[in-house]
Amino acid sequence: SGAQFYRVVVSLMLEGFLCDPVYGGNRGEVGWKLVGHVPQLPRPLKPYSSWRS
Repeated sequence: SGAQFYRVVVSLMLEGFLCDPVYGGNRGEVGWKLVGHVPQLPRPLKPYSSWRS
């Protein structure tokens, strides 16, 4: 239904807006700055997919 589609789109948008920038979203940590989030350690140095061979 339309409501279910809307919920999925909003949740994916939030995930991209608030994720760690190492994974390709939240460029410049804009989402984190908007909500006042201060990243803590440990943080990933690179995406998980690049660790796998």
